[in-house]
Amino acid sequence: MRKLIAGLAASLVCIGTAVAQDDKEANKLMIGDEAPRLQHVDWLQGGPVSSWESGHVYVLDFWATWCGPCVAAIPHMNELYKEHTKDNVHVVGVAVWPNDRMTPTDEFVSEKGGKMAYTIGDDIGGKTAEAFMAATGSRGIPTVMIVNQQGRLAWIGHPMDGMDDALEAILAGTYDLDAEARKFRKRAMMESQVEELTMKMRKGMMNEDWDQALAAIDELVALDEEQFVGYSVQKYMILVTGKQAHDKAHRYGRDVVRNKMWDNSNMLNAIAWNIVDPEGEVDEDDQDLELAMMAAKRANDLDEGENAYVLDTLARVYFRMGKVEKAIDLQREAVKYSEGQMKEALQDVLDEYEKEMSTF
Repeated sequence: MRKLIAGLAASLVCIGTAVAQDDKEANKLMIGDEAPRLQHVDWLQGGPVSSWESGHVYVLDFWATWCGPCVAAIPHMNELYKEHTKDNVHVVGVAVWPNDRMTPTDEFVSEKGGKMAYTIGDDIGGKTAEAFMAATGSRGIPTVMIVNQQGRLAWIGHPMDGMDDALEAILAGTYDLDAEARKFRKRAMMESQVEELTMKMRKGMMNEDWDQALAAIDELVALDEEQFVGYSVQKYMILVTGKQAHDKAHRYGRDVVRNKMWDNSNMLNAIAWNIVDPEGEVDEDDQDLELAMMAAKRANDLDEGENAYVLDTLARVYFRMGKVEKAIDLQREAVKYSEGQMKEALQDVLDEYEKEMSTF
């Protein structure tokens, strides 16, 4: 079941090897606090950003070349940069948590050219990740932090989860920093409970104590349904692959997709992909293709047919249903909307589908 955890994380955020931290160090930096400076950054493009200029807004994107969701967010970050430069908004990508297998940041940025035109820097010695990511308790990338016109940390989150609305409110002067600070502190207070429940869930999965894992997931979702809805995917997968409770999984999957995920493209894509992943845990005979189709089609509609990850998932669902021609059409679209290593991987899948079609 370890692949299940990794698969879910990969569809939303990437968890780095450098996130282990003393609880005393987490949440030293809160929304509303004065933002620390970017002192330990090797500037690769643009910069340096050595201070927070009064009246200017800084959108800090913490990312890595090895992180698929980070790469998927780059076009949006680039559009934001182009749209808001006139508003004294600075988009700054800071690469963190490097590993030996990744494409070096400078090579990646050079290959992107104008498709990644905003300021880019490499963290030096993990010090920037420590000052921002560890200090705020942020454990996954991409993570965006917005520094407002007064040099205060105003917003923290996933770039596709409210960033645009927060930025517009900050620029318009309607952003309620005090309210956001209170919400952030409330979340910080929940962290020890979340850590305990997460550990309980992981131990349950490692020991194949499915009831323990499910109980922990239910408690997490009860704490904050919006924040922890991602664990609903995990619950569904445990019901299918661990408990082998297919009837219960059938009912639960439809309920969670329709009532908790219906407007969340990332989550819809996650549950659909976990069902049809050819290297996943669900046996072909147990794959609920009807549920996967419902979720993937809705995700594709939400993304207006332009998200390569979602298109790839939807194509796989059609392929599993034996509708190879439709799968090929969708996979071609996925390739069109992808770049770099992702494009190569999706092309390999397209070749697989076309080879299958040639045998008919």
